[in-house]
Amino acid sequence: GTGIMFDLKKTGTKLPMKLGLSYKKPFLMTIKNKRYTYELNMPAMIGFGTSFRIGESFTLSFDYEIRNYRDKKLKFINNDQNNSSEGKLSYFDLNQVRIGAEYLIVTDFAVLPLRVGFYNYPTTGYILTDNNEKKQVLGSGLSLGSGLIFNRFSLDFAVTYAGYNAETDQEELTNGKASIVTSLIFYF
Repeated sequence: GTGIMFDLKKTGTKLPMKLGLSYKKPFLMTIKNKRYTYELNMPAMIGFGTSFRIGESFTLSFDYEIRNYRDKKLKFINNDQNNSSEGKLSYFDLNQVRIGAEYLIVTDFAVLPLRVGFYNYPTTGYILTDNNEKKQVLGSGLSLGSGLIFNRFSLDFAVTYAGYNAETDQEELTNGKASIVTSLIFYF
């Protein structure tokens, strides 16, 4: 993948806004074990986003990623019997929207960031409607984070929850997962 970022504040406009664009090229993902091999044709992905700084301490951000999974192929190979079959990786695109905010509390000891984010959670799963149409299972996620930023290093952590709930008259799908992420960054 590759990306580019424009900092509009550095172009002479003094507008505290950044714009970004990313591209991930398509590739073939192969997963193998003793008996089976899966080949997934992963699509190209394009993303764009922006962040806007309000004052010295508050930043808002937004990004959108286009993931064209619809009609991509999945190949299933039985290694023991030397035969294969093909199917769809997904009936739906997995486009994602993310929104976030960060507020920095500056002290003599360290900088304490407070972060919050929200995102949609598209899945490859579906349920059948009463008209026998496929309805994509969609969900959402929320993340909360903080940390400590020093001159030579920073320590960050976040708690994230993502889940979905989809139902028709005949079927209900519910799932969710929480995760904790930490990072330690050293500055040279």
